[in-house]
Amino acid sequence: MKHSGASARVCGRYMIADWKPIFMLVKDSKPDIMADLIHDVIESKPPDKTLNDWAQSTVEAEYLISRS
Repeated sequence: MKHSGASARVCGRYMIADWKPIFMLVKDSKPDIMADLIHDVIESKPPDKTLNDWAQSTVEAEYLISRS
């Protein structure tokens, strides 16, 4: 998942995190070739931080769940 909001420094490293890995498990089923395909890069949107400073965007989960 590619972040679209503010980037974060990786603690203890000289690196900025611009993406986050997403891991999916699939149980013994092959998708229908005509079904929706899942992209390998998902663009995130900045989360609404009005209720919580640590809030995360739901765009990625909504995308993956809707195509699962």
